[in-house]
This record gives sequence, structure tokens and C-alpha cells, in this order.
Amino acid sequence: MSMDATSGPVSVYDRIEYIDLLSIPNITEKEIATLLNHFDHPRRIFSTTTNELIQLGISKRLAQAVVGYRRSDELKRRIEAVEKRGVRVILRGDDEYPDWLCEWTFPPPILFLWGRIVPEDKDSIGIVGTRRATGYGRAVAELFATELARAGLTIVSGLARGIDSVAHKAALKAGGRTIAFLGCGIDIYYPRENRRLYQEIAQTGAVISEFPLGAPPWKKNFIKRNRLIPAFSRALLAVEAPEKSGVLNTVKWAVEMGKDVMVVPGSILSPRSTGTNRLLKDGAIPVTEPRDVLEYLRIPTLRERLEEVELTEEEERLLEFIGGEPIHIDELSFTIGLSPAQLSPLLLSLEMKKMIKQLPGGCYIRSFRQLCQ
Repeated sequence: MSMDATSGPVSVYDRIEYIDLLSIPNITEKEIATLLNHFDHPRRIFSTTTNELIQLGISKRLAQAVVGYRRSDELKRRIEAVEKRGVRVILRGDDEYPDWLCEWTFPPPILFLWGRIVPEDKDSIGIVGTRRATGYGRAVAELFATELARAGLTIVSGLARGIDSVAHKAALKAGGRTIAFLGCGIDIYYPRENRRLYQEIAQTGAVISEFPLGAPPWKKNFIKRNRLIPAFSRALLAVEAPEKSGVLNTVKWAVEMGKDVMVVPGSILSPRSTGTNRLLKDGAIPVTEPRDVLEYLRIPTLRERLEEVELTEEEERLLEFIGGEPIHIDELSFTIGLSPAQLSPLLLSLEMKKMIKQLPGGCYIRSFRQLCQ
């Protein structure tokens, strides 16, 4: 798509003309792709004439907007702010751009990325649900996100209130990876109470937006964003949703992309489960425990049927004290009678053998596969 694709991280200033292109009012991703396919780089786009753009099939309105575009002082301030935060701009063709997203017909040509995407994120599942979740919905979302994250699946959601937030938080607590797709600019914290969650996700996973800097959290943006969750994920899990819900829009996209849609049954007495229960009537895959998801996806490395791993006597002894609840290295040191310096290589070895996972703050937890055995 572009001669500006790169194999290494770049700052927003290295891609500032792409930010300009994305900031043109009402420009569509299809129009962006058309322009970049012809001109290779936005710098050439902004130096062309209205007539030349019109001859490419670009509307007169857009052609005039491109030629007359000037970077505003407000945009300059926003660019400076996200640069300090470590946000980057990635393009289709970059090594960091997820290649599996390109399997979909119209992947976004430009993405803002805060955090990092890794190849293992291809084994991911989208978890979606209502913003006004019940206690049941929250408990279900936490259970599934926790166990699937421990199993090695990346949890993908939309950082909205309710089910989305619960899924992200559970994945982080379990020591797993989680990806958030925003329905606004990457410099907008929405909802505001999720500001800390934004930062925590970016530290170990990624926050992603296709929208221009400063784009507000409008309803139309969330509807557009919805397609990226199933596009990024291997399958979609709907936890709880009423009859009229953005979840159903996300499911529609998943079906169009040929992705499997799994649904946790809800109470027939709860109006907040009417949408998800209807999806089950329409043929969605019913799941009642995390193991159902893992078995359906048939990912051998994530199931308990794994090859035997050889452990040293010291590693076996250490593993006995690491269970399903996080334990701090200092507590392990006191319990076992080894110093943190002596424990560190043993813990690293167990991590490499995928027997345990390290959590933030010097804590460790047994991996999912060990809990299942």
C-alpha cells in the first residue's frame, strides 16, 4: 500500500503526514487507500492539485479538502501529547501491523497503537457484552476471560463499561494479554473512569484506534469500531446483551467474516440476556465453561493434553508452592528458604517451560494447563 512501510518502531512524528491524511474531515478508509495506492506517500498527496485528485475519481469535496488542508495548532498539541505517551502510527505493510487483520477485505490502512502487538495475539478471542451488565454477566465475563487468558488466548474487547471492562481487567489479573479497540481517538480516555485501565492494558498488551486524534466517542464510531474486534480475533464470545445492543452489530460482522460466534446462555427472566439468548436460537454456539471454548477452537497447545515437561528436583519443589492464586517472590523466599536471587533462575526456567506465569509486582501464578491437570 505504501512505500513508507517499516520493520521497526517509529514515532508519530515519523508518520505525521499520515496523521494529517486521517484528520481530513469525513475521509473514508477506502478513499485513504485509493490515495495511498496512487501517490505512495501523503506528502505527494498534499502537494497535488484539485483537478488531479478529481481525475483519480476523488470527489470534488474531498479534493478541495485535501488541497486546502492545514495542520491545526490543536492537532499539533495532540500529536505532542501522544508522542510523550509512546503512541505510534502503524501502516498496512509494517511488520507490527497484524497480518491476520489483512485477511479481512477492508482492514484500516492506518492505526494508532499504544503498547505492542505480538505474533501470539493471533490466538485471540473477542469478548463482548452489554455496558449495563448484571452481577451474573460480570461474573461470567470474569470467569471466561480469566481462564482463557491463563490458557494463552489474548482477550480482545472494546474498553467500554460493563462486560468489556470486566474482561480486560480479568485478563490482566490473570497475567494474560489483552487488546482494546477504541471507538474514539487514542488520546481520548472514554469512559473517564477507565483511564488507569487504558494505561495498564498498554503496558502489557495494546490499545488501538483507527480514528483521528481527538475523535469523540460518538455512537457511529463505536458501530464502526465493532468490526475490528472479530476481525482481529479467531472467534467471538458474547456474554450478555439485551435485544437492542451494539453486541449484535459486532456479531453480525463476525458472521460476515466467517468467524465462530459463541454465546453464554443467560437467564430467561433477564431482559439483559434477551439478545444473547436469541443468538442461541439463531444458531450461535452455546458454551457454559471456558473449556468449551478451548475444545471448540482446537488449539492443542492450550489444552491440558500436553507433553511431559522435565523438571529438576528444585523446580518440582518450588512448583508445589505456586498455585491458582498469585504469590509474591518474597513469600516464596520465606516459605522455601531460598533467597530471591536463588529463586529467580528457577522461576525463569519454570516460566520458559510454561508451568507458571509472572504477574506485575513480582508475583507468580500456576499456568492454566497445570491447573487443569
